[in-house]
Amino acid sequence: MLPKKLKLPIQEMISKKGKSYKNPFFTIKVFSTDKSYSRFGVIVSKKVGKTAVLRNRIKRMIFNALGLFKDQWPMADYLIITNSKIVELDQQKINEQFISHAFN
Repeated sequence: MLPKKLKLPIQEMISKKGKSYKNPFFTIKVFSTDKSYSRFGVIVSKKVGKTAVLRNRIKRMIFNALGLFKDQWPMADYLIITNSKIVELDQQKINEQFISHAFN
């Protein structure tokens, strides 16, 4: 899990423009930051899962993966927007997706 200071305030980032990286499971938007650390935000819409239990489980799995690999990503603000196919993945496959998207 990520500490609170590493969580991105999503409401202020929605209108900003940044680079986008897409795959079948999620879109990652990258914004420049003046902080000395990276921040991460996750959006899971109702199109992905109708119940809050499912959406929160997906968020937890993504935040767990980000907690493991956050040091491999460059300093920036990251907004992860999930697609409906993410419900097919388990924790290990989500981890693999974030390893492959660590922009080394």
